Amino acid sequence: DAELLMASLDADGYNTIYPTAIGDMFSEVLNLLSTIYFGFLMGLLMVVIYFISYIVLRNVQNSKKKDYLIFRSIGASKKDLNKVTILELIFTVTLAYIITMALLFVNENVDTFLPQYLRYFTVYSYLVILLILVILAVLLGNRFNKKIFGNSVITALKQE
Repeated sequence: DAELLMASLDADGYNTIYPTAIGDMFSEVLNLLSTIYFGFLMGLLMVVIYFISYIVLRNVQNSKKKDYLIFRSIGASKKDLNKVTILELIFTVTLAYIITMALLFVNENVDTFLPQYLRYFTVYSYLVILLILVILAVLLGNRFNKKIFGNSVITALKQE
């Protein structure tokens, strides 16, 4: 109501001030600093999550390295092993995404202490996130395959 009254008084040529809508300088600076701090923490958290994910996926892929080398030694083609690796990663990423979305959906509908995030994004946003995750899985699979298929089978097995 106060904003409507101010708008009508402004239209009549009066200068109006709404003191409740004006924040003090200290709270504005505090809000700015808290926003910067929150952004810094989110960036740091994303970097930590990236490195943890990278280390876990690298160790999983390295544990399969010997299996793929044995498959190659018995005659499996590089093309087939490349497809298997990429499909495994895409399946894993998609399954993890579905589980995460299901847990977020449960969290949205059950009163918990966890923040509710689903309402802040659109369906398009969730599809873009899934697409980015699948692209990263394909890139990781290609990198792993180049590493495995870069050496001959015998040289790679001797390194193991």
